[in-house]
Amino acid sequence: MTTRRTPLVFGALLAWAVGGGCSRPTQEVVTVDGTATQMRLSTLSELYTAFTDRKGRPPEHFEEMRAFGAALPQSQGGPISVTEEFLVSPRDKSPLVVRYKAPLRPKSGDSTGPVADGPVVSHEHTGVGGRRFVVFGGSNRIEQVDEARFKELVP
Repeated sequence: MTTRRTPLVFGALLAWAVGGGCSRPTQEVVTVDGTATQMRLSTLSELYTAFTDRKGRPPEHFEEMRAFGAALPQSQGGPISVTEEFLVSPRDKSPLVVRYKAPLRPKSGDSTGPVADGPVVSHEHTGVGGRRFVVFGGSNRIEQVDEARFKELVP
């Protein structure tokens, strides 16, 4: 079984999620690698990918993914606590959308090893100024897209 990130990355995400990143969901907090919204999307993608890698299937709903994060051992960067408040984008003030049940890999073929860009597993509901952040499962790559590109990625 391979992991996409080291436990230190999970630990950093956990520290951010439990710390100031969740305390003020309406404030746009700038972090080392981007905005609070980007960090939240990154955390969701990491958790989604880890769940899929360990369970052999994508999560089916929020409670399942939340329980998985809470049960992660410290050696794997856990536990990771994802609250309802954490799921609100500081940019558009709307809940982030998580596309549960989206497979990271095709059903046929190799189901092991690194994934390039999987599907969009989470995104902002409306974004700001006609653009929204999306995060690709597997690679954890975040892109800010306009409506036309969004419709290509999330039909």
